[in-house]
This record gives sequence, structure tokens and C-alpha cells, in this order.
Amino acid sequence: MEKGNAPKRKRGSRQSKRNARIMILAGCAVIVILGAVAIFISGRPGDQHVHVYGRNVIKEPTCSEDGRAEYYCLGCGRTYEEAIPRTGHTIAQDEPGDGLIHEGTCTSCGTDVKIMYDEKTGVRFSGPVKSRGKTAAATVVNSKGFTYNYTMYLQGAGYNSWSHYMKHHGCSNCAMTSLLNAVCPELKDFTPDRMVEEVQYDVFGEKAFWKNYDKDMNKGSMPVTLYGMTKIFDKYGVKYKLPTSDQSQYENEITEHLRGGDPVIITFAKGGEKGLSNSIHTILLIGIDEDGYVIIGDSLHKKSKHWGKSGLIKTGKITVHDMVSYITTYGDWAVAEDNYDNGGDLFYHGRSGKGYLLVYGE
Repeated sequence: MEKGNAPKRKRGSRQSKRNARIMILAGCAVIVILGAVAIFISGRPGDQHVHVYGRNVIKEPTCSEDGRAEYYCLGCGRTYEEAIPRTGHTIAQDEPGDGLIHEGTCTSCGTDVKIMYDEKTGVRFSGPVKSRGKTAAATVVNSKGFTYNYTMYLQGAGYNSWSHYMKHHGCSNCAMTSLLNAVCPELKDFTPDRMVEEVQYDVFGEKAFWKNYDKDMNKGSMPVTLYGMTKIFDKYGVKYKLPTSDQSQYENEITEHLRGGDPVIITFAKGGEKGLSNSIHTILLIGIDEDGYVIIGDSLHKKSKHWGKSGLIKTGKITVHDMVSYITTYGDWAVAEDNYDNGGDLFYHGRSGKGYLLVYGE
């Protein structure tokens, strides 16, 4: 009997194990299904939930300031915020589309503003007549319809960090900040001090950063070079073009780029027949009018008969031709495209050839 019963016990044992395994598998399936449902409901990565967003305007944009909008998913409640681009100024005098600078009162906000509209290219510029504050806003729409919303920064405005350095050596970083605010959404709200402390530190690395910025008061700390800027542009996907290797074509290349409403960042030497600067200086060229005079975004309140009125946005009587003879840069960097990235200094410690950067939005 024991021998006869043994197989039964074994058979019964195998059946029990089968049943147990079936129950375990069934339980696992239920857990997996419930987990999938939980993931679907929670909206975590990998889910199949399609967000359908509603929009709530937190702050309406104005001519010179961005607005804010909150977007919220109607299904899961996920939210995020985005800026609503400022609209730019308008005045009645810009209607002819003659490509010349006109001054008037903004039809929306009542501010005294400068306007340029070129009907042939579709390029439009607007900015304040008075721009002597710590910041100044300018808007340029290029020939392809892309809008650059620039914020110009006074380099001696007293920033949270690096304020002493910024006051004496901040023109290059301020010009780069104005440019990146306008073309890189990730850096839209960055101020010049954050551009030094966060972006340059991240892109250049700790060793190179502290080799230059030993202390805030260190007179040996130097500005970021055009070469250094290209490393930041590469990191953030900013489109740019190096100068032509033919220096005789500098004037034509810069002029054509500005005619399309796209910016040029340029460093030039002191002096010259137009008295461009008392020292080496970096500025942003954001436009050009029908008469060939450039529109300048500056980090200094410099006034002269050539620069125009004192302020961060200048529309005086400076041409590209006036600037080209004094274009310069520093560092061991050849700007021609055929031998461009053969090394170079991230900061201005040595002297090199001429150069500038042509930058594109969309």
C-alpha cells in the first residue's frame, strides 16, 4: 500500500505545485496590469498618455516685456510655464517701410521709440529712444520672420556676483548674454553674472575657469573670446558662421548678414577716425538701416557724435566700413574656416588676427 500510495502522493504533489505556479503567474499578471494602469494614470515616462493642454495667461506681454502662460493637461493635471514673447513697439511713421530709423510714440504703450521697417526685406527693428538704464529691450524680426528679443545689459550694473570684474571687463560677456537670451530658449532669462558663474564654468570646465577667474577682484581675469563663445554656442546648438578667410570681404559679409536682420558679435580695437572706443571693446550689431548705418547693442552708456545718444541701444552714424579696419580678437585662434578649430584661448590673454561671428536664429 505504501508503494501504491506513494505515486498518488507524488501525483498529488505535482498537481499542487502546478496549481500554485498558476496562481503565482496569475497574481504576477494582475500586478503587471495594475502597475501598467498606475503608470498610465500617473503619466510617468514610458506611458501611453497623450497630454491635452489648456492655457492660462498669467501675465500679458507688452511692447518691451515678455508675458507668462501656464499650460495644464486636462487629463492628468501636469503643468509647465512658458514665456509669451514681447510684441515690440509700433508707430505710425514706420508704415512707409523705407528702411530708415524713425522716432515717434508707440501706439500701444506711449513710450518714445525708434522704429525701422524695410518693406523689401521684411526686417523690422524697434527699441526705446532713451536706453540709459541697467537694461534696455530691443526687438528685431529678421527676413525669415524669426524674432530676436534682445536685452542689453549695462556691464557696471552691480550684479550679484563678479560685479567688479563685470564693471571693468564685462563687455564681451554682456554682449554674448544679450545674444544668447535672444537665440537660445534655455538661456533666455540668464543675466551676465549667471552666464559667467554657470554657463562658462560648465562649458569650459573647472580648471580653465579658475585659471582665469582666480578672484572677483583679480585684474588678471580677462573676458571670454570669440573662440570661447563658439564653444558655448556649440553646447547649446546656436547657429553661427565664422568670418570669410578673405579679409577684403569682411565689409560685404557683415553688411549682407545685417540686411537679413541677423546679428553679428564683434570685437574691435581702440581708436580710429570715428573714435569707436577708448579701449578694446565687444559689441553686438543687431541691424543696419537703408543708409548703411548700423544699429548697436552696447554694454556702455557711451555718447559721441558718431555713436549717437548715450545709451545701451545706439543708432548713430557708424557704418560697417568704419568698423572693419579696427576689428580684432585675442587668443591663438585663426578665424578662417579652413584652419578654424586648431586650438585657441578661451579668454583674451594673447593677440591674434581679425574676426567676428555671424549668428543665426531661425
